[in-house]
Amino acid sequence: MSQKKESESELTKRLIKQKHPDAWLVEYASIGKKLNASEFGAFTREGLFTYKLIDKTNIIKTGGALWPEQKHGEVDHFAIKSIFSLDNIQFVTGSQGKDVQRFLEGEKENSFTKIKRKWHEKILGFRSGKKWKKYTAIIGYILIIFFIVGFINGLGEDSTDSTTSKTVSSEPSTEAKTNNKLNPNTPVIFKNGEYITGKNILPGHYIVSTKDKEGANLFITRKDFSLPPVSQLLGTDDPSALTVDHLDVELKEGDKITLSNFESNVTFTPISSEEAEERKAEREAAAKKAAQEEQARKEQAARKAEQEAAQKQAQANNISFKNCTEARAAGAAPVHRGEPGYASHLDRDGDGIGCDQ
Repeated sequence: MSQKKESESELTKRLIKQKHPDAWLVEYASIGKKLNASEFGAFTREGLFTYKLIDKTNIIKTGGALWPEQKHGEVDHFAIKSIFSLDNIQFVTGSQGKDVQRFLEGEKENSFTKIKRKWHEKILGFRSGKKWKKYTAIIGYILIIFFIVGFINGLGEDSTDSTTSKTVSSEPSTEAKTNNKLNPNTPVIFKNGEYITGKNILPGHYIVSTKDKEGANLFITRKDFSLPPVSQLLGTDDPSALTVDHLDVELKEGDKITLSNFESNVTFTPISSEEAEERKAEREAAAKKAAQEEQARKEQAARKAEQEAAQKQAQANNISFKNCTEARAAGAAPVHRGEPGYASHLDRDGDGIGCDQ
């Protein structure tokens, strides 16, 4: 089976994550007011650093800014981007601008004034104020209205024949009600998308898994930043060291879960706090054992290298030549005083260099 080809955006994010493993968010971002679709930013606790892909293995830094603290700025949230202006710093993010705002307000104690718009300026197509976009949006909305009206008329014509099916579908089944109720002991299954802890899943400890053979993206944003964010590739057969097949997580009220590029469902299996602590202790013990074994291996390799060096030195100290012809044949001429094989009968003029003539 051929491996899933990594997109340029996924490749860029992965290379940025390798350069900034402490980043709590890797997202579309640009310094300035305009969002460059080829740029991604590493959001760390120190600042924002933007990069773009230059080939299949390398990224280049395009900008950066350190976060100010206890400052006041402005933010303009659009549908797919957010524009920030803070202490003479301007930058644009992608769709997760509100998470960035919460971080800057909570972690860095900054404050923001949200730019207000008239009601019609909030409508998609009217936000930028450009006429051609307004005209395009008006035409699009008119076509949508015609489509909805035609669709409703079509349903009205078929209403007599579909009375029975409507009556059945209008009553939600007991099974549907049961599935919609959060159960602390039942695994929760998600598809690609965004989910909120407390609304779509209960707070607690979980083991996250998927049947995807190739790694896909799991990202958990903390509401109050009291715990570090989670950014992990989740899969079963990916050879990359960055990918895991089972991940232990603790979800707090308000945490946002983002799943992307999964071909299979992602399962959150609840576990008790005691089991979570036991699993943590097992992982720490396994990591400690692996570190000890690695240290023992390095020490054994160092001892072996010392023994080999001592053997070579001993062999070198036992080297002797009957005459210069033998020394030249061995590639040792000229031989200096103190070097293996030097002897006074090879140094007739006594200048400390044997077989130099």
